[in-house]
Amino acid sequence: MATTDFKTWIYENVDINDINEVWSLYQAVIGESNDYHPYSATRKSGILLVQHSNQSDPLVIASEEAKSAFINILEYPYLEQGGIELAKAFEDHMSHD
Repeated sequence: MATTDFKTWIYENVDINDINEVWSLYQAVIGESNDYHPYSATRKSGILLVQHSNQSDPLVIASEEAKSAFINILEYPYLEQGGIELAKAFEDHMSHD
């Protein structure tokens, strides 16, 4: 069954402390793309459906305002690092040293 409960869906489908996982979800939602395993985002009839490959229940993002709110929830834990993009870049840089 689909849900619109962002926080519960994130809790059940995302390790919010894993920047690589959060970045993949962020990219899938921003780009409305299926290219960021294990997450996919598909627009149907104006509604964005976000799904984890191991989860049968999609998250429904019904508007651009809701999409922005969802992105803000994902960004929140990484604000001190400058957001998801900078946290991911830092993680990538550290893993190559």
